[in-house]
Amino acid sequence: MFCHLHTHNEFSLLDGLGKASDWLKRAKELGHTHLALTNHGNIDGLLDFQSEAKKIGIKPILGCELYIVPDMAIKVKGESRFHMTALIKNETGFQNLCKMLTMANLKGFYSRPRIDFETMLSFCEGLVILSGCSASPIRSVDGSMFIMQLKNKIPGDVYFEVMPHNYPEQVEVNKLCLSMSEANNMNLVATN
Repeated sequence: MFCHLHTHNEFSLLDGLGKASDWLKRAKELGHTHLALTNHGNIDGLLDFQSEAKKIGIKPILGCELYIVPDMAIKVKGESRFHMTALIKNETGFQNLCKMLTMANLKGFYSRPRIDFETMLSFCEGLVILSGCSASPIRSVDGSMFIMQLKNKIPGDVYFEVMPHNYPEQVEVNKLCLSMSEANNMNLVATN
């Protein structure tokens, strides 16, 4: 069974396409039983998505693509900002994601709602974490170590995310995900 775990709709400004109902209708046409919504830095569209999914018999997977920096107190132009996908596993995960996004907007906001490694480690319970797109922290030494810290904190709920996009940064991240997956006995997940 294939399930899209990394999708954006109109609530991902300048990066999303279509409405939740459009995504869900197409998923149903293709015979999918599940679909995730993971907008950038917000969960604004999740309630409508969940409601629409239930109406047409698709199990909604709720989440968010988070913006992550090493330290959210540091705000400098041109900073390295990573992306990681967080999927809500249970009520604890929903509460923790809401806490992280609140902190991202109140304390970490700098052009985007950002959290840092420490915040994510503190509030990762109840979430399934994917290593992210071409902006994954896997491309940095600190980020790679952070992913291993997450693996130790929530074993079995951290996955390396590969995408079939043929541009240099994503190809590089896919290769890193494959090698780190093998070296650390961790699973891969294909998203798009």
